[in-house]
Amino acid sequence: MLENGHDAVTATLIYFVIGGAPLVIIHRLSNTLDAMWGYRTEQYCYFGKFSARMDDLLGFISAKITAFLFAIIGLLNQKIIKVISNAYQQSKTYKSHNGGWVMASGATVLNVSLGGKSIYFGKTVCSPQLGEGEPAQIKHIKSSLSLVKKATLLWVFIVFIGELLLLVNQ
Repeated sequence: MLENGHDAVTATLIYFVIGGAPLVIIHRLSNTLDAMWGYRTEQYCYFGKFSARMDDLLGFISAKITAFLFAIIGLLNQKIIKVISNAYQQSKTYKSHNGGWVMASGATVLNVSLGGKSIYFGKTVCSPQLGEGEPAQIKHIKSSLSLVKKATLLWVFIVFIGELLLLVNQ
């Protein structure tokens, strides 16, 4: 939920502010193509690599902003330093640098840990730990949705205040 919330919601709003609808379309297109073909098949090898690299490039800024939005929300429970520290340190070990920032910061705010052993399509996969706290469970879905919603509202508020300040200074 945390990474998908970034990809579909916060990144979209961030790129709208930075570059309007054209940048939103480029981001959404590269993100969707990465999800479909990024590094997956021999047939789409170059196409998949290009879309994955483009998604990595575009997600670099928005993932950091989203992590900092989560950290600001973490102020309420005195976790801002831990959120940023975990995002920075733990993202280094995760397969996706951008996803690592978003998931480590969000999981830390939620007081859950992501990662460990999972079974995907019959194969055991070990992922590094992101965040800290109890293992993520179904009961955490609502709180992760709430965190993404708060981060979205916080971003809209920051943009609104920024625009207001620009208008006042003109």
